[in-house]
Amino acid sequence: MNFASRRWTTLTRFIDIPDEIRTYYKTYRPSPLVRAYNLEKELRTPARIYCKFEGNNTSGSHKLNSAIAQVYYAKQQGITSLTTETGAGQWEKSV
Repeated sequence: MNFASRRWTTLTRFIDIPDEIRTYYKTYRPSPLVRAYNLEKELRTPARIYCKFEGNNTSGSHKLNSAIAQVYYAKQQGITSLTTETGAGQWEKSV
């Protein structure tokens, strides 16, 4: 089963991010995650909310984040050509 199918059928609460993807994130998206404790408190939510400042990232806040994972899983499935889309309608990045 490919990752896309597994993602929608799993009962697992969290899906681990593979080490290979984490390595790319550390290289290309080095800004840290910061937990928003005050926002969690204000919202009275049990959810853990994290923020990440991407203003210094030359490629934008989300393009590499989604493209790296898409390329990783496509490679695992033997796909050799891929165009990624962010979900925000920004198609200018191709891999």
